[in-house]
Amino acid sequence: MPARLASLVGLALLLGAAVLASACTDTPAEEHREADGATEAQFASEDGATLEARLWDRGTERIAIYLHEFREDQSSWWSFIEQEHPAGVSALTFDFRGHGTSEGELDDIEGMVLDAEAAVAFAREQGYRHVMLVGAGMGAAVALVTAVEVPDVTVVGFSTPADFDALDTVAVVELLDDRVQLIATRDDVSAADSLHKFRALGNIDSTQARLYPGTEHGVDVLQGRTGTEIRVRFQELLDEFWVPPAD
Repeated sequence: MPARLASLVGLALLLGAAVLASACTDTPAEEHREADGATEAQFASEDGATLEARLWDRGTERIAIYLHEFREDQSSWWSFIEQEHPAGVSALTFDFRGHGTSEGELDDIEGMVLDAEAAVAFAREQGYRHVMLVGAGMGAAVALVTAVEVPDVTVVGFSTPADFDALDTVAVVELLDDRVQLIATRDDVSAADSLHKFRALGNIDSTQARLYPGTEHGVDVLQGRTGTEIRVRFQELLDEFWVPPAD
């Protein structure tokens, strides 16, 4: 190769490497999402898994604990909490084991019930007397099972499955009576079929298990075609749907 041609090739390679390095340097990495208005928290499940959480303390005795879907994380709820969660209710989110930045195994579904129980215990330790579990998809299934073991909480489930792994929510709903409210969209076929199964049990009625038009699943139902109507209903529940105080 002639010396001049070799020099040009070498220069081109150097320029190419410089452009690539510049692109890598100048392109910012995706920033970690922060939860506006929340404080960071940690608590441990009964079996020792450390869970990362965020707490919005509104100075009230009521708190809604938000449970995310499988392979999601707690940030999926943050937009709603930051923008539309009522000022009179505190809020807590956390990453289930194996999700987000929490310890543990992703597929330990039964262990996630321990996670939810630990979240309720953490809320009690902070002084909250009234607790609501709000779950989406898998999080809703975990919330229902948890509520059987923790009888003084209410549950709102979005797109609740009739079963999830080892969690049999149909059997559980029979035990919860008026402590559960379920919401799904008609064309989210699996969730709609599950809701029909819950209704067929006979101990909850159409006011507790509501179907809305749309195809959205989980947290997305709050933003879908009938998202406004569903958000209004959810706001009503956040205002009214609590276990009465003990005498």
